[in-house]
Amino acid sequence: MAYNLEKKIKEFEFERKQVLHHLALLDANIATLKRAIDLMQQESDITLYNTQNFVYRRKFKLFKGKIRKYLVQILRNEPSKGFSIADLTQRIFEIEQNQATPTEKHLDSVRKQLNEFYQRDWITRTQISNKEVLWQWKLK
Repeated sequence: MAYNLEKKIKEFEFERKQVLHHLALLDANIATLKRAIDLMQQESDITLYNTQNFVYRRKFKLFKGKIRKYLVQILRNEPSKGFSIADLTQRIFEIEQNQATPTEKHLDSVRKQLNEFYQRDWITRTQISNKEVLWQWKLK
């Protein structure tokens, strides 16, 4: 009988040692996750880490909504009128009630979408001068 009790005590001690080891691992994992969350929540300026060969950038949306939807809506409402990229971008800003002025990134984004529409043969492109291009919805 004493032999069985000693055997049982050894099993429990071994199990206790395993549980303590497992708890230590869990504590280490929890600490690692907390450190990761703290690092992710910091609002540090990542541009400080830019190098000559690589530029970090934040991922952010230029527009609140979908540019494609806005452009189709604007162009279809006035199919006989030609719009410049600046006009279209300004109208998108008005739709979104954005008080800021459009930047080159905004213009490039609209230009990219218009070129995609042009490749799909949805709109026509009229070049007036080297810098001025008018885009118009294609009537079928």
